[in-house]
Amino acid sequence: MKGQQPKGDSGIFHLGVRPMARLLSATFIFCFACIDPYAPDVLNVDYGILVIDGYFVPNDTTRILLSRTVTMDSPDNMAPEPAAQVRIEGNNGFKLTLSPQPNHTYTAPPVAVDYSASYRLLIHTSDGREYASDFVSLAARTVVDSVAVHEKVDSEDVTFNVYAHDPKNASRYYSYQFDETWEYIARDYSVYKFQDGQIVPRNRADELYTCWRTRSGSDISLTSTERLSEDVVYDFPILSMKQSDRRLYFAYSLNARQYVLTPEGYTYWKVIRQNSEELGSLFDPLPAQPHGNFSCTSEPGRSVIGFFTASDVTTARVVVKRDELRGPNELYQSDGYENCPSKIVLLEYMNEQDLAGWLINDKRFDLVTFELIGYSVYPEDCLNCRLRGGTTVRPAYWR
Repeated sequence: MKGQQPKGDSGIFHLGVRPMARLLSATFIFCFACIDPYAPDVLNVDYGILVIDGYFVPNDTTRILLSRTVTMDSPDNMAPEPAAQVRIEGNNGFKLTLSPQPNHTYTAPPVAVDYSASYRLLIHTSDGREYASDFVSLAARTVVDSVAVHEKVDSEDVTFNVYAHDPKNASRYYSYQFDETWEYIARDYSVYKFQDGQIVPRNRADELYTCWRTRSGSDISLTSTERLSEDVVYDFPILSMKQSDRRLYFAYSLNARQYVLTPEGYTYWKVIRQNSEELGSLFDPLPAQPHGNFSCTSEPGRSVIGFFTASDVTTARVVVKRDELRGPNELYQSDGYENCPSKIVLLEYMNEQDLAGWLINDKRFDLVTFELIGYSVYPEDCLNCRLRGGTTVRPAYWR
């Protein structure tokens, strides 16, 4: 049907930034090593190849992450790259230096650019080597029409699907990432707090019960409309979860980010997807070696992994509430509060020392005299939802 996505040429692959170094290390191992049913020495080789991941996104924050490949038997998914100098240059004299951030990420704020120019990424690592990408053209933003939520009648799955198009029919190759936000609560309310030697009611500004957590999805989705008469992305799934997923318990939001790739960039990421799906045993097809657009300019021939892309980003958000879904036919996933211990602290022990590591839940009274005898308390992790990665600040887009 006109406008329908070709099933054989699109998909989601579960490859976040962190697993990439492990996966690509394995790719190099299998590409360069002999086939053997037992090769522990090969798996212990650490090539330490530089892995460069990220886009130049002039209308949003640009993020570049540097890491090194690790062996398949390594306990870590990646080896962080020490401090480096990272910048973007244009063939028109444009220069932009990226600032180092935690977790070995380098960022730059939104900037004005010339869309007729080409851009490249340059990296000077702490070991004295220099790496550079090819110059690439900058893809202008396209339109994301909407993100839809679909419930499959014959399963417990909920999918989030993208609808988009380019009226100029010029994009054709797309990459999708997303940020997700969900609402969750603590085990119970912390009604009181210990402050300046006294027990006082907790006010609204100090509320710790309801939180919203936001994180970036680790999946990257690819699709192409090159075989279609029109440049239309129709009902393309970028995330699937079970109805019983705890993220859907109250409300959930997904913010899809759409980037446009070059044909070469699309091919590169398709190879990465193929490797991630096929890398299983020595009887599987050998993974292909991805060919990126980076080179080591100070040491020609030295391996480097990555593909530099320059693209505007277009976003679309959807918020779904629990009562808008059918609901699970099974129990929800655990909220992690099942084993939260509580205890009653008598009034004479209500002091800073005895309350260390605990939060005050509520008053407790004698069952006969009804006199106040103390307070029930829980470990901080049980009553402070922020300790589980969220914030008590309600997002502006929440409903």
